[in-house]
Amino acid sequence: MNPYKVLGVPKNASQIEIKYRWKQLCSLYHPDRETGDKAKMQEVNAAYEILSDKERRAAYDATGSTQPISSDTVESKIQSCLAEFFSVAIDQDLYDIPKSVRESMINVLGVHKNQLRTTIHRIARLKLKRGKVVRKDDKPNMVEEILSGRLMTLEETKKRTEEIIEVFTGALQEVENYANRTEETTNAEYEELNPKIISNSHSF
Repeated sequence: MNPYKVLGVPKNASQIEIKYRWKQLCSLYHPDRETGDKAKMQEVNAAYEILSDKERRAAYDATGSTQPISSDTVESKIQSCLAEFFSVAIDQDLYDIPKSVRESMINVLGVHKNQLRTTIHRIARLKLKRGKVVRKDDKPNMVEEILSGRLMTLEETKKRTEEIIEVFTGALQEVENYANRTEETTNAEYEELNPKIISNSHSF
């Protein structure tokens, strides 16, 4: 199902346009009307559910999938990540969208990899301090308690960072499946559609 075709709206339609068209079609296909069509009504509602949800719409634009986004799997997180970066690149009116997304993801991935290295280093240093300080009595060792708490926090940070790196690595692999058309053709089309943007870019 193509939700844009079902509702009869363009891909750049605003939420107001989408909602207005949805109401029109609901009125047309409502079972209580002479023109009522239960199957059509269900299809219209399904299309609206996708296009009225920012994340699902972005995911559909990026992947063509109409399935709800589940946050429980790595694959769903990869698709959500990809949809978010593609959406930003589209909104910024960039010429080479795949290249821009690839570069942005590489930069973000580099930041998280540096964070992971720093976290691993801090964990190793704190582990070396374990058992260095003892109490002479039987009361709880505050130093060990603090060290244990900090190590637990760092281990959680390490796990989250590793998950993020896994998602961005998978998303980068997905981006490799996208490419701009030949530069000669696309540049001409882009200049024709966006003359002001192109002319302004040359003035800097």
